Amino acid sequence: MSKIIFALGLLLSVKIVFDIIVVKLNIRPPESRPKRFDSKDIFELMRMRYSCRSFQDRKLRKEDFEEFMESFHKHRNEPKLSDKQIRFEYISAPINVWPVVNASEFIVAIAPKEYNRLAILDVGRSLQKVVIDATRMGLSTCWIGPGADHKLSLIHI
Repeated sequence: MSKIIFALGLLLSVKIVFDIIVVKLNIRPPESRPKRFDSKDIFELMRMRYSCRSFQDRKLRKEDFEEFMESFHKHRNEPKLSDKQIRFEYISAPINVWPVVNASEFIVAIAPKEYNRLAILDVGRSLQKVVIDATRMGLSTCWIGPGADHKLSLIHI
């Protein structure tokens, strides 16, 4: 019985040390590029999409970044339902966000301070299209709301 308890304690210790090395010290084995899903239709992409909380610490390749930004600009500039101005900004900076690990690139939506239902729908609709395009590219995404540290944010809503 004591051997089993010792083995479980040893396994737990190894797991804790591994987590500290990977999460706190940010030492990771190289990760492969994500698989693209160009052959999937929009409904399959919606079913496949999930919220990711841990990201690779490397930047996108130039071609992937340009493709993503093309999608971002296309959907940002589409006609809106509301006459209220909304803005979308791309930010490449480490921002303290809970519960996300290694996120360093963000799209920030800025809606009018006074509540406008159509403006909120515009934000969600535009960002959802960008998220679907990112899923097609094999990129993971995470919608972030109240978890952001607003004291460190570059833009206040």
